[in-house]
Amino acid sequence: MINLLAAYCTVSLRKGLGQNLQADLPRLKIAEAANWLIRDHLTELHPLVWAHAAEGFDNSARIRSVSRFAARGHAGALAAIAGQFREEIEGGQQIAFTGRGLQVSPA
Repeated sequence: MINLLAAYCTVSLRKGLGQNLQADLPRLKIAEAANWLIRDHLTELHPLVWAHAAEGFDNSARIRSVSRFAARGHAGALAAIAGQFREEIEGGQQIAFTGRGLQVSPA
């Protein structure tokens, strides 16, 4: 569930920005929840969820290769997560997700 919500906030909501200026502010406010979701609740990565988010959760999207689709989702998830931790990473820290939650440590 956390992957679904985080992917929605970081990927899906941002794709619609600029199409309706009245909707942009609420979209951005909801997208801010990604920080809390990823930092406080993400313990594992589900690449297919992130791949589906990149496709706009289109149930009719044609997927020729599940492994390539998952690889795109994995790469997209890592990019989105890295964006949430940009300052820490630039400061030389390592970010790890464990079953007990997020761990930030010196590189």
